Amino acid sequence: DVIFLGYPIWWGDTPMAILSFLENYDLTGKIIIPFCTYGSSEFGGSLNSIRSAAPQSDILDGFGIAGSQVSGADRALSDWLEGLQLPAILPSP
Repeated sequence: DVIFLGYPIWWGDTPMAILSFLENYDLTGKIIIPFCTYGSSEFGGSLNSIRSAAPQSDILDGFGIAGSQVSGADRALSDWLEGLQLPAILPSP
């Protein structure tokens, strides 16, 4: 029910392999949580592309980090994950 979708930004957008995955699976009602690395364009057009490829899914706020800053991103990543309030969005067992 919850999908963490990780990808690099390629030329300001989501790689075609990721978009093909989203378009070829029925993700209706699923929660998609995007995260990416980038060189200079941050999320670029990727969030809009994901929304277009999976229109029946709930796309949450993503996490983007410059590739050059990945090794020092522990705190920023932890803060983002805590902010998602995962237990509140996960389905009950």
